[in-house]
Amino acid sequence: GAHQNCDIDFDGSGGDIAHSWHTGNMHFDDDENFKAIYSPSVEGIYLLRVAVHEIGHVLGLNHTEKDYSVMYAIYNQDSNVDSEFELGWDDRKDVQKIYGVCRGAFNTVFDWVRRRPDNRFIFNTYFFRGNRYWMYENHANRTRYGDPLIISREWKGVPSDIDAYVHIWFYNHPGIVDVTYFFKGEHYYMYESMEAKVLDGWPKKISEGFGPKPNGTDRIPNNVDSVFFDMRDSNIYFFKGDMVYVYNPRGEGAPSKTGCCERISKITDEFPAAKGERPLEGNLDAVYYSYKKQSMYFLKGENVWRNSNFSRRQSPRKNTIRYEGKWYNHWYDICDVKSDTSATSGMINYAGD
Repeated sequence: GAHQNCDIDFDGSGGDIAHSWHTGNMHFDDDENFKAIYSPSVEGIYLLRVAVHEIGHVLGLNHTEKDYSVMYAIYNQDSNVDSEFELGWDDRKDVQKIYGVCRGAFNTVFDWVRRRPDNRFIFNTYFFRGNRYWMYENHANRTRYGDPLIISREWKGVPSDIDAYVHIWFYNHPGIVDVTYFFKGEHYYMYESMEAKVLDGWPKKISEGFGPKPNGTDRIPNNVDSVFFDMRDSNIYFFKGDMVYVYNPRGEGAPSKTGCCERISKITDEFPAAKGERPLEGNLDAVYYSYKKQSMYFLKGENVWRNSNFSRRQSPRKNTIRYEGKWYNHWYDICDVKSDTSATSGMINYAGD
């Protein structure tokens, strides 16, 4: 019925269950049998689903004819609706048409591969910026609910504003080398995935861990831009400015002894662009291998390049770089949490028995 001096009265149970206005308020009918998201009852209306629908209107979304969307005009009790729902892909794209996409540069991007207690390997993609990070859920093409989170709270011992990340994994008889490092300034940090923390006794200096070969003078510089372990040749590629330093970590018995460097090259010589393509730029923010997309990516600012010739088991190595446009056209909804108000007038109706 009448409520809060609203010009639109509710009509009791089973009719109009809520309404809202663009940049305005949301009203819910007290006569409806609303229930919580984890309610065991098969009866009732999920309040959160209705609220998400109305928030869509407040943000500027209209009703849609797509009955799978939370912005569909009718709440259908008989439909197979999971209690856990969200603004869908189309809805999020419509919101971004109004407000724009999430943008900005990152300190680093990487796929973190780790072993579960059942010995299966899993991975997710992580985007680090300043003192925060996002976990990207590749199956849903969006970030995890609640992100970004604070790096220091979730990655014990890892500093803010890191320069680079690398996961090194190769067979080195009689065992396997499997280590993870973060880099910042003149230091690097060994991270233990099982314990989810930087190991005791770290960080250490880059100059001490990645020094010259015997009788050599070249060494890996401090303040690197990005680091990449290439599974094709088991070398570590350190990027700084417009140069790349190729470091062999394999030790005695390998083609050469551990140390800097196998070679020091211009980035554009080591990773040449395809004919007519925009070449890689210096001062890269991130270089990483995507297990989901099975390709090698380079990021600088909002720009993305892909190594279109890359294959993990490729020998000899082949590199052909192609410009892929802006990162936000490949990875979606990596957004800082902000409070925005905006949207369209609408009413959701009840469809049931």
